[in-house]
Amino acid sequence: MVSQENGISVHWLSVDFIKEVEGYGKDASLAIEELEDLTKPNGFIRQKGDGPYIDRNSAIEKKHIGPSNLALVTSWKNTLRDIVDTLVGHCKDHDLDPEQTFVWVDFLCNNLHAAAEDKTLDDNMLQRMARNKESGVEIVVVISPWNKPLCLTQVWNMFELYKANENDCKIHFAMPPEEKTNMLRTAVFNEEGFGKILDAVRAINLEKAETSDIIDKDQILKIIDEDPGFYEVNEWLKDWVKDKVVDELFSQQCQEIASADDIDRLCNGLGNIMHSEKNFQQAYSLFQKSLEIREKIERDSRDLMIASAWTNIGLVLEDMEDPEESLLYLKKALLLRERKLGRNSIPTSDSHTYIGNVQMLQGDFPSAHDSYKIALAIEETLHGTSHKRTADCYHNIGKVFEATDKAEDAITYFQQALAIREEHDCLIDTAISYTSIAQSLSKRSEHREALKHYRKAMEIHNSMGVREELALAYNNIAMGYCDAHAYAEALEYLERAIETYELILGKDHPHTKVAKESKKEIHDLQDQELTV
Repeated sequence: MVSQENGISVHWLSVDFIKEVEGYGKDASLAIEELEDLTKPNGFIRQKGDGPYIDRNSAIEKKHIGPSNLALVTSWKNTLRDIVDTLVGHCKDHDLDPEQTFVWVDFLCNNLHAAAEDKTLDDNMLQRMARNKESGVEIVVVISPWNKPLCLTQVWNMFELYKANENDCKIHFAMPPEEKTNMLRTAVFNEEGFGKILDAVRAINLEKAETSDIIDKDQILKIIDEDPGFYEVNEWLKDWVKDKVVDELFSQQCQEIASADDIDRLCNGLGNIMHSEKNFQQAYSLFQKSLEIREKIERDSRDLMIASAWTNIGLVLEDMEDPEESLLYLKKALLLRERKLGRNSIPTSDSHTYIGNVQMLQGDFPSAHDSYKIALAIEETLHGTSHKRTADCYHNIGKVFEATDKAEDAITYFQQALAIREEHDCLIDTAISYTSIAQSLSKRSEHREALKHYRKAMEIHNSMGVREELALAYNNIAMGYCDAHAYAEALEYLERAIETYELILGKDHPHTKVAKESKKEIHDLQDQELTV
């Protein structure tokens, strides 16, 4: 177990230290890196060849120094005021006595001149990242500004957070009170507010992050690349921030500044974004909050709003691989929609389709076929036989036949969908149709025809630029050649898939790794054929 290091009291930081800074001719609005020049041998915080500031400053009363129970994660680009306000707010939110709360702060509790000279990750720095839950040290992360947290643009901070989580430290998402209010108001009252929050999350990228002059970025990146890999750390950080943002949206402060309708709209909109980005637990929590609000309202649209919430929850549960619970919500939504809208309505058709999708997941193909057929009848009644929504129904029925090894019937329905989608110039859906037909042809061992359809799908994706779907199209062609035992051609397209995945997703993304594993397997098949 790592021993606790001394920290400085939050009270001293917020009162006495600010006075010292002002006495030095500076003020709390400056960033930490602006308080003094680290390249100079002496400053009021750092003294070359001497110990940390809190050890050598005799003006600090002993009562303000003690074993740290908090450790601060912040960027040196954050202002002193941001840091102090965050810590004072954290104490208030968690009923902590600022005089008895001791925080480890790198620029006060560590002599950074030594680090600046050799720029190496010494044992002390790495051990500090190994604090565990038993030590009693909790991590406070300064999230400021809310739309581009500076600590999430710094390699060391990002790695430190990941390691803290790995060691079961408790990590607090903390903000200056004014920043938190700005974030909540933007999310609630700005139509694109939550999109701005998620833009900040999506921007998290270790390889593009910065580092201070005192730490060698290459050293940190080498450690991360070896284990656990950039993708793992990036995804954990993104999920962690999303979780904390959702927590803030459920906070008492948010409820105080927003109406129930505002919060419902926010939960529904953000829930849909989280669902599309595969953050299923966050989406589920947001949709449940939306349902809770809608069940209490009194207006004519209440029932349909509840049906919509049930549908959202059911769809997330499907992706969370809980089909039984998913069907309960989706069937309740269907009954309510039929009662309020009648049998022939778009929402009712959607409900039948969603139920069919879950039944497919369960392997209940007869029931899925029936659900898709009902949806098709509704769409043909509402829109005729040449509408995009009707094409979707044809495609879904084709999937049932494909799953039950009735390739000829599957192709018939897929081709009906394809004809409509081409007529309406639905590029993505058209590519999906070509791919589905190719897969069914491959099952019939019609590999030449299958490859023609795979290539048409690839051409569509290629026309839309370098995207993840293009890598998948290359991969599909590779598998088509593999089915035809044309291993050299398969390897050529698989290499294109790998290059595209690495460009878009990175070398340690699961899709990239799977493609590389497929390449190895095809090499093995090729070798086996050569030895026969």
